[in-house]
Formats: sequence, C-alpha cells, structure tokens
Amino acid sequence: MTTLTLLEFVLLAASSLFVIIDPIATVPVFLAMTPGESAAQRVKTARVACIVAAGVRVAFALFGKWIVALLG
Repeated sequence: MTTLTLLEFVLLAASSLFVIIDPIATVPVFLAMTPGESAAQRVKTARVACIVAAGVRVAFALFGKWIVALLG
C-alpha cells in the first residue's frame, strides 16, 4: 500500500467534496429558488446556505462515526 503525501490527500479530499457537492449544478437550482429576490438578498441567502453546508460537513467530520453507528 502506498502512503499519500499531505498534498495528495488534500487534493483527493477536495476533489471528492467538489464532486459530492457539485457547485456547478447547484447554480441553476439556486437561481430557480430565488427568482424574486434582489442581488443583495441572493448574496445573503448564498452566505447562509454556505454556513449551513459548512456546519453540516464539520458536524459529520467530528461526529460522523457516531452518527452512522447510531443510524446503523
């Protein structure tokens, strides 16, 4: 088994997250969900969505092992 360097691990993790989250495909969904909002409201909505997504990822990074065990 080969050992991964830190750079290889970071690139692998970042590319995996990019594929899972798929930010390119979420743009049309976001625009369809916010048609009547002003540009400032869209920016605020996008910030809240990013904060929530980051919180979910951090929660699963910290407690994912226990969450999966709890859910079976």
